[in-house]
Amino acid sequence: MPLLKNDQYTSEDYWNLPEGTRAELIDGKFYDMAPPSRIHQRLVSKLTSVIDQYISNHHGNCQVYPAPFAVNLDADDRDWVEPDISVICNPNKLTDRGCSGAPDLIIEIASPASSKMDYIKKNVLYLEAGVKEYWIVNPIKEWVTVYRYEEDVAPTNYTFTQPITVGIYKTYYYHCRLIKLNMEVLTMLYPFMTLNDGTEIVHSETIETAGKEKVEVRIEKPVYGGFHSATCWLPEYKWENIDGFSPEDIQYFQELLESVAHIILQLSTRRWY
Repeated sequence: MPLLKNDQYTSEDYWNLPEGTRAELIDGKFYDMAPPSRIHQRLVSKLTSVIDQYISNHHGNCQVYPAPFAVNLDADDRDWVEPDISVICNPNKLTDRGCSGAPDLIIEIASPASSKMDYIKKNVLYLEAGVKEYWIVNPIKEWVTVYRYEEDVAPTNYTFTQPITVGIYKTYYYHCRLIKLNMEVLTMLYPFMTLNDGTEIVHSETIETAGKEKVEVRIEKPVYGGFHSATCWLPEYKWENIDGFSPEDIQYFQELLESVAHIILQLSTRRWY
């Protein structure tokens, strides 16, 4: 809710808040910020790390900043916000104080205290400021709402187990990246193959567990009302989380993976492709 004062606040007021006070300046009014929860901080940390790693591995120009990071959305005197995560691809927008102008991607972790602000007020604010893509991660409902403003389409909801295309990277990278969100695991998945029926095969980078290296291969087929999906771990060919696929389907995918596993295992160690 807005902090009370009769007149309008400005950038000078924002930068002279009492030490320890966290608030955002929107349309000349201050809105206090509740302390983040442990889950909130874990999601911010994981998302920041995995997106930053992707940009670094692909020698990209974008930079990732978690809160507290000041964003002067319209480069004016009345709007200073602190998104949970900001991705900025134009280095000319970066200043000693933060970001002057709209980030390319903003991610907010919703909470009961911030839901109205995240879903309504900030949604309009980010759209009008020129943000290209806006994610709202809801750890209670375990879904992510994605707004891609430039595409002029309705927002899309994803569960924490569905892959999400990072839309802004279509401009900067040949391959779009898929991110799988989970409360305790956040893994980058790379596109590998698309079958004629639309089935997507993606894979992780090499993962070391208990001294052994393995690669996650995820298979998803779009169907009416959702997806059929399955996960196979290489090099053991261990199948799990099979949903919707028949035994015959899995046998087909098994034979297909056996024919291309050597390529996937090689690609999983090459982080620049």
